[in-house]
Amino acid sequence: MALSGSLGKGQTPIICQFCENETKITNKCLDCNLLMCENCSVKLHPKVNGAGDHTIVNIKSLGSQHSVDFKDFSSIKCEEHPKQVACLFCNTCKQAVCPGCVSKVHKQHNIEEFQNLYQLKVERLQCGIGKVDIDCKELERRSQHLEHLKTMETTRLSNMHKTLLTRQHL
Repeated sequence: MALSGSLGKGQTPIICQFCENETKITNKCLDCNLLMCENCSVKLHPKVNGAGDHTIVNIKSLGSQHSVDFKDFSSIKCEEHPKQVACLFCNTCKQAVCPGCVSKVHKQHNIEEFQNLYQLKVERLQCGIGKVDIDCKELERRSQHLEHLKTMETTRLSNMHKTLLTRQHL
């Protein structure tokens, strides 16, 4: 699928699903599932009734998500400014903050967007799950090996017992 540049044979250009004119698609609304040009995503889409809090992402970042869903963090409010959405996390202070707080109190702090922080945590959890799966398989293999050893030793003990009983009767 060509998003910009030259088109191959049989390819049709993708146009902005909002203005239906522009062929340079840069963003996607995850709530409306619309592909949009930069102008529409910045100037027009936010003005649509109810679309002001939609999540707009650059289409280049979609490929790097590896099926990690975008989450809506708009319900998280800033502790200092309760009417403001806390869209950022201050790693230094370990608290959710709004852009106003960042410019005043948290200027030199380590700040991350919630979506990036969320994605990092999901990737770490997925890695951890992979390691747990590997460990479970190894434990299952070892358990089967121990069961095999137990069976062999039980058989050996039984044979020794029979041998001793036979020798006693001689």
